[in-house]
Amino acid sequence: MDSEIQQIADRLRSISLEVKKLPNIQDVHTIPVGMTEAARRAEQLYLTRRRRDKVFESFDLFGEPAWDIMLDLLVMQAHDRRVGVSSSCIASACPSTTALRHIKRLEDHGLITVTDDPYDRRRRYMELTSTALDLLRTALA
Repeated sequence: MDSEIQQIADRLRSISLEVKKLPNIQDVHTIPVGMTEAARRAEQLYLTRRRRDKVFESFDLFGEPAWDIMLDLLVMQAHDRRVGVSSSCIASACPSTTALRHIKRLEDHGLITVTDDPYDRRRRYMELTSTALDLLRTALA
């Protein structure tokens, strides 16, 4: 029994050391208390915008890529899902080059952080900053 406990303790120490080696991601934010209602509104708004785009498809009238990216990020963060840059380009409902420009602007304004995947340097992840979360909560209230 003592050897089993010792093995478990050794394994826990090993896991602890491995966790400490993981990259320290700066400015990572979870959805604050009270944000879930805003996330639900964001999801409904995003889906409504996609339906509207489909109905008015031939007119090419609408488009707010930065807003769509932020709505999608809010919904995905509420579901505790990581969002890659390529996924955000799709969520923006515009050409990738346009989406990438908007992603850069959002990052420059401090509304999102973009971090490299520590396991695959080709992949980058995006996340809303605490500033963006506060502003979205206000906008979606």
